[in-house]
Amino acid sequence: MNKTLVALLLAGLAAPPALALTPEDALLEKLESSGKLDAALDRAIERRIAREKQQREDEAKAQEAARQEAAQKIHPLGTTDRTYGPEHAKVSIIVMSDPECPYCQRFAGAPEKAVDQSGGLANAAIRLFPLDFHGQPAIDASIAALCVADQAGAKGYYAFFNGYLAATQGNGRGIPDSKAKPAKAVMDKLLKSSGVQDMAKLKTCQQDPATMKRLEAEFNASAEAGATGTPYVVLRNNDNGAVKILPGAVPVEMLVDEVRKLAADAKQ
Repeated sequence: MNKTLVALLLAGLAAPPALALTPEDALLEKLESSGKLDAALDRAIERRIAREKQQREDEAKAQEAARQEAAQKIHPLGTTDRTYGPEHAKVSIIVMSDPECPYCQRFAGAPEKAVDQSGGLANAAIRLFPLDFHGQPAIDASIAALCVADQAGAKGYYAFFNGYLAATQGNGRGIPDSKAKPAKAVMDKLLKSSGVQDMAKLKTCQQDPATMKRLEAEFNASAEAGATGTPYVVLRNNDNGAVKILPGAVPVEMLVDEVRKLAADAKQ
């Protein structure tokens, strides 16, 4: 083979000459070797995390402020409520509840116990707030509760509502049906033990469109006051209108403590 050709071939296989570093590349190499680049990146990441955390905190504060503002619209207890405890109490425990809500099952009876332990400071009302995803069983039980109250008053209403919560499977599944314990028999027994004397009158009430309108009005007023889930618990100082939203199904001891704190609130 021609020596000149061999030389050219070998030259083509040789590594290309190294490219000169740009000033930017040189600076990066220097920063990397000194560890300053990693430190700068760490600080940038920390600043981003801090900004995102602050943003989340600001959003949470804004949401809480909006909830508090909405809660100011909550209606004081009136003639349409089934009031437990003294009619004129300094603090009202107002609970928006769904008869098919598992968390409401855990909270059943707690508002009444808090009233009993408040030394006359509080009364309570359970307002009906059947959630869409709990379907027809939640609506049917809510309507039944209203009709029980028509016949048996507040005492019968709370007996039925808490009894239903104890009997239902929850989450829209209603009272279980079996040969040993048919759901209708369980419901009829609960209705009678809650003070219903006239079952025909109760059925008429349940089928009356006006009863559904009552339930819708109660639901809409609660939604306007900020309720989105259940149990939605709001304490109201009836002297000055101050309100306090509680985080759901709280223990009775906490409920009583918050009642006493709000009762001591002298804000005008």
